[in-house]
Amino acid sequence: MKPHTNLLNEILLSCPPNVRLFRNDVGLAELVDGRRLRYGLLPGSGDLIGFSTIRGVAVFTSVEAKVGRDQLRPMQETWRDNVTKAGGIAIVCRSSDECWKAYREQAVELPRH
Repeated sequence: MKPHTNLLNEILLSCPPNVRLFRNDVGLAELVDGRRLRYGLLPGSGDLIGFSTIRGVAVFTSVEAKVGRDQLRPMQETWRDNVTKAGGIAIVCRSSDECWKAYREQAVELPRH
């Protein structure tokens, strides 16, 4: 498997019990009849999308995994900023440990409902 796929799998396997994440592959496929099919959310959206249950409330959660020298693209920065401005959790990480450390930091900062 590719390093990026390995990292995503590692993150998925290490999710805390209150977190549900799903793969969000984004792209465009050409069908046999020539039509094009877009799949996934938006370009720039996180690799893993889901929710976290925090103090009894479901909070939108997005994880962008990076490997090697890979950096956030402008559309990914916009996605991250929009998720956090809307009250969600948006994580950019290079390891599962880094992912869950950032998660804990952001979850603590969420307002109480």
